[in-house]
Amino acid sequence: MSNEGPRPLHRLTPLLDDPAAAWLSTAGRWRVGLTSVLGWGSFVVALILLKIAISIFLHSNPVLFFVPRRAVYVALGLLIVAIRPIVRRAILRRRSVRIAASIRDSAPAEALTIDDWTELENAPEDQPISVVGWAHARLRFPHPVAGEPCIGLALACQQDYPGVLETLHDFDLVDETGRTIPIQVADARMLGEPTVDLGGGDSQHLLVASLDLPAGATLSGWHAFVLRDGDPLLIVGFKRSMVDPNEHGLRQAPVRATVASSPPRPLLIFPIAAERRVSSGWG
Repeated sequence: MSNEGPRPLHRLTPLLDDPAAAWLSTAGRWRVGLTSVLGWGSFVVALILLKIAISIFLHSNPVLFFVPRRAVYVALGLLIVAIRPIVRRAILRRRSVRIAASIRDSAPAEALTIDDWTELENAPEDQPISVVGWAHARLRFPHPVAGEPCIGLALACQQDYPGVLETLHDFDLVDETGRTIPIQVADARMLGEPTVDLGGGDSQHLLVASLDLPAGATLSGWHAFVLRDGDPLLIVGFKRSMVDPNEHGLRQAPVRATVASSPPRPLLIFPIAAERRVSSGWG
């Protein structure tokens, strides 16, 4: 690990127990549950059809008619044992996609939209809020990602179950006029499609080595959702008051309104389709 210090968000999240599911509506929970039921149901139906096909084939072939049925069942059982983990991973990943899609539709609709950021101070702390702006780094990773400084990334991993490694520094959200809102990322979830291919090259391997993967965890691929300076984002979370160490007052650092998680609901970070802006592009 580099000397950059611990990141507020550094977690391997198993898809079997995704904290983002706390944001699901009742209808969303039904849709996610149906995804699992349909996945395992399709697997069982496929096995039954395979068994019927094998039985028909054995009965229609005189040469194989005397093959012991026990041998067929043993072979089928071995096949189930071999492919069940693959099916389980596929269903969990499909379930994760369904969770992300349901939350992307329901969470912003439930949240109070803060367009005028001066209203954030008066927002209730128990009401979900949503804000839109551009990311501005406070700290960055010591190793670049695809040649650019990086604030955080989410990368598919595999430990006992499929999961996602999320690692991210606190950052500011900036609007068109240059006003900022601190974003506290502890316990957050990064919900976005992969944007960068990390595969190949010494720099990528150095980056992965710096991520401190948990023991026994391996990468499931080289595609990552990466958060950089100037990326347009939708943030859904809760208002919290904090002493901002980056601000200075006459006697002490002033208290500012920030957006953060409120367990069991994590802060949600979504990329949005908008123009990316670097510092020179802000008002």
